[in-house]
Amino acid sequence: MRDTNSLAELANQFGVHCNLVGAWKRQLIEMASAAFNAPAARKAMRDKYHRAIELSHQTTQDEESWMMDVLQGRISAEYITNALATTLDHSDVERLYWCVVNNIARYRTRALAMLAHKKGIRKSTICHFLRVGSHYVDRAARHYQAEGVRWFSKHGQSGQRKHELERYQKAVFAILHSPPSAHGINRTTWRRKDIKPVLFTIRSGFVAGVFPCGGRAAGSWASRTAP
Repeated sequence: MRDTNSLAELANQFGVHCNLVGAWKRQLIEMASAAFNAPAARKAMRDKYHRAIELSHQTTQDEESWMMDVLQGRISAEYITNALATTLDHSDVERLYWCVVNNIARYRTRALAMLAHKKGIRKSTICHFLRVGSHYVDRAARHYQAEGVRWFSKHGQSGQRKHELERYQKAVFAILHSPPSAHGINRTTWRRKDIKPVLFTIRSGFVAGVFPCGGRAAGSWASRTAP
């Protein structure tokens, strides 16, 4: 660097060609600033990385906050319709919004996933917020493309669902109008988690024609069979 020795002398000293010594010198001149400024460069890289992480966290919070506001009805259907005017039909937005606010959990999840997807919210945020698999959003989008908005309130099985069947409605009614002690539960009031196993026992009783509260079921109870 100080030119105290010629290229030929340096080449002879280290046993290499003069051109190689010249290449070394050029590389040193070009890279010297980076070598001496390495700590500053590393700090700048760390700062850039931290800013990217903070931005990602803020974006996630904003996206989840929007989904929570929709889920709890804090955002009006009109506002969402205007926000998604370029990506969803007006009537579809209204039906999806109604599904989110009023329907059961399965259909609510479907509808909210689609609204969030059309809003441009990242799939990773949607899946994390709704606690669904990584392919859930894509599957919902395919169903929407193929079947339209009616898929978001459509159940997969044919015929009536269990809660629509008269025998299950009567069974739940009978449970709620009998004390828990009649079913071997040491309580004076019913809890939701206690009703399901009792209902399962009653469902088994349909097959045998035996009412679980004791004795054989009378009338139509004895003739019913489980689905």
